[in-house]
Amino acid sequence: MLEATHLTDSGHSGISSSHTKGTGAPLLPARHGAFRLPGTAARAPRPRIPGTRLLRKIAAAALFLPPLFLVPAPLSAELVWSPVSGWSLEDPTPSEARKPQPPEALQLMNEARQFQEDNRRITALRRYRRVQRRFPDSVYAPESYFQSARIRLERRQWNHAFDALDTIARQYPQYHRFNEVIGLQFEIAVDVAEGARFPILWVIPGFRNMERAVDMLDKVVTNAPYSEYGPVALAYMAQVEKNRGRPEDAIDAYERLITDYPDNLLTPDAYLGLANAHAELVTGPEYDQGSTRKAISYFEDFMILYPDSPYGEAAEEGLEEMRDVLARSKLLLGDFYNYRRRNYVAARVFYNEAITVAPDSPGAVEARERLESIEDKGAGRGS
Repeated sequence: MLEATHLTDSGHSGISSSHTKGTGAPLLPARHGAFRLPGTAARAPRPRIPGTRLLRKIAAAALFLPPLFLVPAPLSAELVWSPVSGWSLEDPTPSEARKPQPPEALQLMNEARQFQEDNRRITALRRYRRVQRRFPDSVYAPESYFQSARIRLERRQWNHAFDALDTIARQYPQYHRFNEVIGLQFEIAVDVAEGARFPILWVIPGFRNMERAVDMLDKVVTNAPYSEYGPVALAYMAQVEKNRGRPEDAIDAYERLITDYPDNLLTPDAYLGLANAHAELVTGPEYDQGSTRKAISYFEDFMILYPDSPYGEAAEEGLEEMRDVLARSKLLLGDFYNYRRRNYVAARVFYNEAITVAPDSPGAVEARERLESIEDKGAGRGS
């Protein structure tokens, strides 16, 4: 097989699988912003999304786990390109060997690849598009989408490249480069999440599109839910939503990660992220404390389930802060009955609840002072 037929000749280390032929796609490249095809110019690095460094480290550690199989057997035959003989099938399956392939499709594929080699990308895309429209059931169709995606990536047309790969994932799940397809989808999604702009008229830098990045990450999870990419894509999705100021959507992504991947390396961080996301929804002791209670619950779950985590101290600080907010909400209720209604019995109930919720918090200290004040008045027996 010639190296020209693979995107992995860019130097990425792949994930091997007994269900793949050749080199698989990388779980997480060393620098997403540096991803490029052979022969293309490197682009300047972009600012990273805050909080994703940990995701990269954990995702890199996942490379040492046993590989998960993404594709059901049998895989389709591998198409190999040769500048001399053109495209040819290598080790076709029995059904593919029995099924005659349209000669016109092969001719279009050879013309397209030759134009591609000559850097006539637009003409090559047109030839590949004809294959896709006229011969969608041929063995050449998924390869035409894959090569189209390569050209789109060279032109930095992230949307078109991702959609071409998505078509393969949905319509041709037995394509022999399925793992590589999902890997490229993941890389494009992360590139977009980290600031890749959609060009206008192929030249003018466009705007960032975080909504599209989230949609891409979600499709990665949908296309390969049992792959190594699923939990990492959800973690990135949660981080993007959090940075967009949408904690409710971040919570949804974290909950999906915890529910669908309970034993994954990213699950502990999802618990902590879930607690922090709920904490961001807390508006103060004067308002409803539903989010405060949920944040407390997830902080406690994290500390119980992962007592040796290096982030235990941060979780404990968050837990104390949320408990103090809840204690102060009880304190405010006690003050209402104490100063507005002169109902000292009810006031004492809420002051004691504030102390019970967080005995060592500043709110509990104030609650004790209020109780002493009521006792000094000699009014602790009734209203």
